[in-house]
Amino acid sequence: MQDDDVPKAVDWRQRGCVSYVKDQGDCGSCWAFSATGAIEGAYCAKTGELLNLSQQQLIDCSRFLGNQGCNGGSMEDAFEYVIENRGICSAESYPYMMKDGICQASRCTPVASIVGYRNVPRENEKSMMVALALRSPVSVAIQANQAAFQFYYDGVFDAPCGTDLDHGVLLVG
Repeated sequence: MQDDDVPKAVDWRQRGCVSYVKDQGDCGSCWAFSATGAIEGAYCAKTGELLNLSQQQLIDCSRFLGNQGCNGGSMEDAFEYVIENRGICSAESYPYMMKDGICQASRCTPVASIVGYRNVPRENEKSMMVALALRSPVSVAIQANQAAFQFYYDGVFDAPCGTDLDHGVLLVG
């Protein structure tokens, strides 16, 4: 792929493919928010429709894959759950409770599904730019426990990335 093929800037919010900012509360469910955001973005990029998907379903139902509900998890295991479950329900039908619960997936109807996902190589900005610009918003892990990030407030975050990844977020532009 040529550098000219990748736009210099992209903002999925302007394309209407990013839902409103959500509050995870005291539940360590960042991984579920990151994963649902990526699925919402990919669905919107493909169909033009923005869905609001259930983080709570991932918290309650993906433990068998290794996720630990409000005590943490991984976006990859969340994606695997959505693949194995053949979809994920809306947040309206399976609302976020900010706490662990018992899986209630049988009580709602999935509104979106995925058949796979791709990992972007670590520390490869070019690959990340291509995935973001030409596909959809990207689920990423960051080191949020560093001082530079905790005092960040505006603009482009320009500090060393860190390697102790401890927080899932959604890259939108």
